Amino acid sequence: AHSRLAALVAEEQGLSANLERLGGEARTLAERLHGLEEKATLLETQQGLLQRIEALESARGQLRDGEPCPLCGALDHPYARGNVPVADETREALERVRTELKTLRQQDTDLRVRRAQVDKDLERISRERQTQATALETWSTELVRHGKALATADPEWPGRLEALAGENADQLKVVASRIATVEADQTA
Repeated sequence: AHSRLAALVAEEQGLSANLERLGGEARTLAERLHGLEEKATLLETQQGLLQRIEALESARGQLRDGEPCPLCGALDHPYARGNVPVADETREALERVRTELKTLRQQDTDLRVRRAQVDKDLERISRERQTQATALETWSTELVRHGKALATADPEWPGRLEALAGENADQLKVVASRIATVEADQTA
């Protein structure tokens, strides 16, 4: 039982470290997602503006240098000279960003699944650790009870039994200390 408890504590410490690492990955991924979502929004706005400029093609054909624009009144007509911005570059950039966003969102989903699995494993270990600690305590109590019965049959047995009970209590304290350390690390 002692070795199983120690193994559970070690496994719990490993899972806690893994959970912390996954949390760091999640924060980094969230920052990247936020940045890409902002970039996608800007590109969508830019693409909308470029589409509006393209839509005014027929009106641009009516513009004459030195004559006021019927829409804004400007005398200079830069888009009438063939300087119309091309939406293709923006469209391609937006598609690249959307593809990357899709990939990052899938990574985010996968990361959430891994974190949930680690949480589930930590809960399982906690339950098993409690079961093992209870069993160890029960066995210690039974050992003392049987030791008293043996003391009547063997006068030297109580001294040996007390030594064994002391060792058992010391080992239980070590495990309890490890458990407290792991639980403190989990809440931090």
